[in-house]
Amino acid sequence: ERFRCPEALFQPSLLGMEASGIHDLAFQAITKCDMDVQKGLASNIVLSGGTMMFQGMRQRMLKELTLLAPPSLLMKVTMPSSPRDAAFVGGSILASVGDVQRRWLTKKEYDEHGVSIIHSRCLNLTDLAARQGGGQW
Repeated sequence: ERFRCPEALFQPSLLGMEASGIHDLAFQAITKCDMDVQKGLASNIVLSGGTMMFQGMRQRMLKELTLLAPPSLLMKVTMPSSPRDAAFVGGSILASVGDVQRRWLTKKEYDEHGVSIIHSRCLNLTDLAARQGGGQW
């Protein structure tokens, strides 16, 4: 049973659900982006949350994504030492960046301008990571 619980993340049909596994969803999200950012996304997949603490999760995710991806798309999956806290740590880093508040949007602004306002105002996470001194969270 220890292995069946996390397996449902990859095969939701084990729970009677008609849904894609997390590897499929991650791959679909990457391939729906512009070609010029796909390689950056594929090589910077970070697993976070308590569920990712199951043994072998990073290796399994990498294996499944590699099977889906063309050879030209290098997949890299990392997991912080404390995946349970990773979202909080990432959020605290983002909040500590001095100019982050000027990039916030209201619902009204988004409704008026659509996705284009995100591209013009919001933070480029690649730039943020570089400014934090590692290129990686």
